[in-house]
Amino acid sequence: MKDNDVIPHKDEEFDIFQSILYSAVSPNLTAFGIPTTSFNTITTLKAVWDTAWATARNKKKRSGSDVETKDTARASYVSAIRLFIKQWLAFNTNISDSQRIAMGLHVYNKKRTPASDPDTTPLMVAQHGNGGTILILFKQQPGADGTKRKGKPDKIARFEFCYTTGTTAPKGPEECLLFASATRSPLELNFTSVDSGKWLYGYGRWINTRNKPGKWTTEYVSIHIL
Repeated sequence: MKDNDVIPHKDEEFDIFQSILYSAVSPNLTAFGIPTTSFNTITTLKAVWDTAWATARNKKKRSGSDVETKDTARASYVSAIRLFIKQWLAFNTNISDSQRIAMGLHVYNKKRTPASDPDTTPLMVAQHGNGGTILILFKQQPGADGTKRKGKPDKIARFEFCYTTGTTAPKGPEECLLFASATRSPLELNFTSVDSGKWLYGYGRWINTRNKPGKWTTEYVSIHIL
């Protein structure tokens, strides 16, 4: 069973769940603003499940074929229930949270938490790629939210890199007038023979899902352009 899944794993519990859900929705289609045509599929698949489960619930008398029929009926029914919940129950303004709880459904926070301004800076490493390509590998700081799940912190949309090329290191990001960004590491920068022999210097920062930037890294990365 998936984490936080409302569909019970055991058949006995699933049968109770679907019965409660069906009984709560069936007489309230008009009040909930749910078209009868959208509920007809649930009704049809429920009938198939009820018949299959009535035969297969007796473990001492059921056959292998009975179990297979039950499993097939459940799979189709569960798939339809999931879609129905998503389309008509989870965020239906005609249904109260107390009614959702009575149906055995989750109550979701309908207000999205806005992304705060980024408060960390990325870790960066510059490497040579093929030809004149420079790869800027980036990831979040150790221990930051989401470290074990992905390379960017939570609610961060992309990594932004400002850079310059030459033989003199910049005093700060304000002297780096070229910009590039990437949603996934690495960021690829392509250079031609015109830049061969120069150095690349650059700073990085996070941009969140509201397009708000964080602070630039205090140290630049540098690499020789081949």
